Amino acid sequence: MCEILSFCNEVLNEKEIVIPLELTNDPNFEMYYDFEQKKIFINENRIRDNYKKYNAPLLKYVRIILYHELGHALDNSLKDINEDIDQCYTKINENPLSNQVSLLYTRINKNSLQAEINAWSIAETLKEPQFTNLFFKVKKNELKQHKVTSKLEKKRIILNIEKTKGEINLINLRDQASKL
Repeated sequence: MCEILSFCNEVLNEKEIVIPLELTNDPNFEMYYDFEQKKIFINENRIRDNYKKYNAPLLKYVRIILYHELGHALDNSLKDINEDIDQCYTKINENPLSNQVSLLYTRINKNSLQAEINAWSIAETLKEPQFTNLFFKVKKNELKQHKVTSKLEKKRIILNIEKTKGEINLINLRDQASKL
């Protein structure tokens, strides 16, 4: 079963890049770079489920998503991007009913998208010419999916905030009515 992990280690050796790899069962990701641990996590089952949508050989697809995760690992601006995202979340958690929440989520989404764009740009410098068509197909689809997911997440959060504000208003109305 560790065919994909072994292949990724071979690719890292080819590129003379040293970064730890670890298998995961996290159902949310095929592969992801953990900035804190400086490690790439690989979900072989998820990769085997998803590569088929590109009608490509498994290991070519794995190479491309590995290059993307290496893009995150090699991105010198990722630390600053992550720090800004963390600051936005801290502000949101401190005052979730603030009028600034929507703007903060816009900033989070912008930063998150920039991290993805950076990773794909770096990945492009790693890819071999024979993977160009598949690379751009995967890149286009993944960036599109990232944008859709980010927008949906922002809408979900804003709806929860509006619901909370409505509940607070209802409580205030009940308090005022009880004083009558």
